[in-house]
Amino acid sequence: MTTSRVRIDIQVLRAAAVLAVILGHFWPQRLPGGFTGVDVFFVISGFLITSQIVSEVSRSSRLNLVGFWMRRIRRILPAAISVISVVAVTVLWIGSPDQIDILTRHVIASSLSSENLLLSWDAVDYNHRDDITSPLQHFWSLAVEEQFYLVWPIVIAITLAFTRLLQLPLERFRRVMLLAICVLTVASFVYASTLDHTNPATYYDPFARAWELGIGAAIALAGSTIADRFSSHSRQLAVIAAWVVIVGMSVVPGLENFVPGLGVVPSVVATGIVIVCAAPMSSFRLPAASTAISGLVWLGDRSYSAYLWHWPFLILAPLVIGVELTVFHKIVLLALVFAASALSFRFIEQPFRLSSATVIRRPVLLAPISAALTAILILGTVFATDSATKGSITVSADSVLPSATAPLPDKANHEYPLVSPFCNGAGAAVFDCPPSTEVLFDSRFLPRSPPDSATCTSLDNEDFFDCVLGDPDAATSIAVVGDSHAKALWVAWDDLGKREGIAVHSFFRAGCPYSEGREQECGERNSAVSDRLFAGEFDFAILVQSVDQRRRHPDARERTNFASTYRNLEANGVSFVVVKDNPGIGEDAKNCFSRNFRDPSGCAVSRADGFSVPDFAFEVAAERGYNTIDFSDIYCDAALCPLVLGGVRVYRDYRHITTIFGKTLGPFLHNELVTLGLITTEN
Repeated sequence: MTTSRVRIDIQVLRAAAVLAVILGHFWPQRLPGGFTGVDVFFVISGFLITSQIVSEVSRSSRLNLVGFWMRRIRRILPAAISVISVVAVTVLWIGSPDQIDILTRHVIASSLSSENLLLSWDAVDYNHRDDITSPLQHFWSLAVEEQFYLVWPIVIAITLAFTRLLQLPLERFRRVMLLAICVLTVASFVYASTLDHTNPATYYDPFARAWELGIGAAIALAGSTIADRFSSHSRQLAVIAAWVVIVGMSVVPGLENFVPGLGVVPSVVATGIVIVCAAPMSSFRLPAASTAISGLVWLGDRSYSAYLWHWPFLILAPLVIGVELTVFHKIVLLALVFAASALSFRFIEQPFRLSSATVIRRPVLLAPISAALTAILILGTVFATDSATKGSITVSADSVLPSATAPLPDKANHEYPLVSPFCNGAGAAVFDCPPSTEVLFDSRFLPRSPPDSATCTSLDNEDFFDCVLGDPDAATSIAVVGDSHAKALWVAWDDLGKREGIAVHSFFRAGCPYSEGREQECGERNSAVSDRLFAGEFDFAILVQSVDQRRRHPDARERTNFASTYRNLEANGVSFVVVKDNPGIGEDAKNCFSRNFRDPSGCAVSRADGFSVPDFAFEVAAERGYNTIDFSDIYCDAALCPLVLGGVRVYRDYRHITTIFGKTLGPFLHNELVTLGLITTEN
């Protein structure tokens, strides 16, 4: 019987954790709590790293910070860089515009151990919170651990220096260290428990996760003392109960509503119990005859590689095969994940971790080589992504329409008499044009926001107050008021102003429709806009309000708020027009486009679904006889709302239109404003 000296409980915990995460990602409906496997990893990491550091201090009375960090680099960096590189090459090979759009940001963040910070920022950044899922997103948990590896040894080094400063015996170091751990752990847990868990950014907060690693660290210092107080039989029962909790938490729904904090307490405590109740590491012997345990330990050894590889396979596979994954596809992918993990462990992890080569063992060589490899990966991705973006723009955005200053000839033989027929973007829905589902006009050619100028400076990503478009020096001026859906049309407003000699004063604030009854920040913005409108500065106002597609049943009080807003405008002599919001396509259609970006004709949503959420801003205006503009028949035919019209991608996510499609709507907006008598033109 062969044996190998390992800590069986740690390896099995690792295997259980990575299985929970992987299976939870592959079948989230069946294992909704599978994400708790990450929390198991956090406790294990806190325990092992603290054990290693304290052991070094006990042996040598000192802590070699550089040596510790170099060991972490050898352990983590080779496999991580390999996965990031493969993902970057694969994304560029697939050519998905959505993935290429976000690739550079996530390669930089994952390479620099800050993916959690990027995701936290994106969760509250209106420009990115609806981005497609990145195949590098799972690096967030690795980033949390790496941030722990950076900070925690420094805390221990400071504590060691403190004990020496007070001339305390080395035996007291453990007590001081344990006290520091307890203080930080309690502070982190209190912080995590008081966070607003409805804010997705809190999920990635490193300090909100620190208490989980702190539990492992505390066990490293006091675990054996605690275990000695209980009988062997009691410890065995505790371990059995802990394993029931660890496995059971994977199937508990709704935990994500209490994470970080109380939602993961059972998994964290149970993991701690398993570690505390085990015998010392050196006393475990692994019987080769135990197939089940051997298999779990085998997976535990490769858990790091398995975690790294599983997410890219899951996210990129649908883009490669062009369909949503079935059970059969997922089973095949699991086999590929475990095969890739075995190869990665054998040929990447182990050689770098165990090598005695000078270039790997000496920090003076390893550090600059690691930095150079990371820089090459980042710069290579930046240049490759830039080339791919430029290569995907088959036609200049400027050729979509005639120049903004060119006259629009009178065409009385169709619904929009002032629009010269064209077959790109919105024009393809109006005029007799050949069908085109291929994306010819890349949405990335035109920026989402107006360029910086004397007046157009973003205050907060999506907040533009009095951004003057069109002809800033014109005597005639109008106001465009609304949220991010109004901003999506900024090129149309700019073209309109340049064509007619109008200063278009734009008031955009993400998530803030112009109506009464809004929360404080929106209310302050709306009040400031009202002051400008009521002062008679503008010839008329255009109101563009978004419908929140995530709320299937909007609050009916919004009707009252919009009605009151319109009455106030009317009472103050403000002429205005309300533009009906574009349809929402939903997450499924957005993901369908990502899988079928070369021919997304099969991804169209039904007209009924696209307009399933009431647009109270438009409905109230129409019912009360105010001026309105409705482009529903451009976005959708009688049955369907396509995702591509005339070679132009209509939506950049599940609810916002692309800037370039907004440009193609410009002539129709112009036509409607003339028809309503708000603009007089000789063209």
